Amino acid sequence: MSSKITGFQIQDFKRVRMVEIQPNENGLTILGGRNAQGKSSCLDAIAYALGGEAFRPTDITNHEAEKNTTIRVEIDGLIVERTGKNATLKVTDARGMHGGQSLLNEIVGRFALDLGAFTRATDTDKAKMLLKMFPELEKELAEMKKKADEFRENRADTNRDVKRLQFQFDDMPNFEGLPVAEIDIAELTRKLTAATIEEQAVASAKNELASMERATTEYNGGIQRETAACDAAEKALADFENSIEQRRAELKHAIEDAHNRRADIQQRKNDFDAHRLQKAAEIEQRSAAGSGAVATIQAEIDQISDTNAKIRRNVERRTLYAQIAEMKAKADGQTAEIDNIERSRKQMLQNAELPLPELSITEEGELLYQGQQWDCMSGAERLKVATAICMKSKPGCGFVLIDGLEAMDKETLLKFGTWLESQDMQGIGTIVGDTAATVIIEDGRVQ
Repeated sequence: MSSKITGFQIQDFKRVRMVEIQPNENGLTILGGRNAQGKSSCLDAIAYALGGEAFRPTDITNHEAEKNTTIRVEIDGLIVERTGKNATLKVTDARGMHGGQSLLNEIVGRFALDLGAFTRATDTDKAKMLLKMFPELEKELAEMKKKADEFRENRADTNRDVKRLQFQFDDMPNFEGLPVAEIDIAELTRKLTAATIEEQAVASAKNELASMERATTEYNGGIQRETAACDAAEKALADFENSIEQRRAELKHAIEDAHNRRADIQQRKNDFDAHRLQKAAEIEQRSAAGSGAVATIQAEIDQISDTNAKIRRNVERRTLYAQIAEMKAKADGQTAEIDNIERSRKQMLQNAELPLPELSITEEGELLYQGQQWDCMSGAERLKVATAICMKSKPGCGFVLIDGLEAMDKETLLKFGTWLESQDMQGIGTIVGDTAATVIIEDGRVQ
């Protein structure tokens, strides 16, 4: 059974002179009246009596009174008193046994004494206060959030790498129309070697031909010399034709030998010229066949080297593209993990047995009631949510103190009071004016 206030007496506390009230067991008990008459002071007195020093006002004394402050609250068979100049606490049960603040803390919830502390909190803090009532759920949600944050951090690192590689990829040239693999230039290198050897052989042959041409020149010189000898011999013959017969014979023989030698030299020259011309023709043919071969092959090798360089750049580009695709897939996987965690987190929040059926907590950690954020709720809805959470935080505490009910109209107050009754809850509140008031407080007294 929940603890409720069955009566309270307050004397000379703040604006209160003398108030004694027995609130309704269930539903609302509303203290009405004009401003600064002592309504809120009554709630402050109850909160101080039950909540202890955390709720002690700066100044508890009614300076117009002659007596010390006295507060007496009857709750759950206990009599709670604060009396004297220092408002000393005394807790007594029906058997006359004494207790202290720790006993009160076991039966009275902090929210019940200061519902405004909850209503003044941010939406996120309200959700946190609610989750505090579900320690296992709070722990699991915290672990899931930590895991999701780790995935988000890793995904951010991955995306940074993707952007860096994408920038590098976009800056790389792409050469169209080229083979995927590099071209093998080994065969061309072999051809280049053969052509170089052939070119060197042709040059050697040309040197040989030049040597032969020099020999031909020497042969021509020999012929000229022998011709001159013949001419000299003939002249000598003419000069000595009248000489003796023996001398004539000798000279004729010398002439015949010179003619024979010349004929032999001429034949050798002719044979050598034929060989030389044949050699020159062969060299010309080989030179024509190999003309520009080395330069052509070298140009082809240079072209292939440039092509292969472009092919390598294309391979690097494709490799980088594959890395980017792999990292994007990794980032997508991390996003999927985050989404799975968020879905699980959302499902856990949806399945949590919150104090009200239509109360929920968003993925962003904000409190919603009937799909509305706190600032979009009506005053009655806010009180209903706050009271329900108060009940959940301390199930054994069956009352709430509510200051400032004038924000709600009479119909809304009636609905809220009916809901309190349905929850077996007691509400003690204040309102400016006498509309819907259960008790009127004037000048610190019950009227």
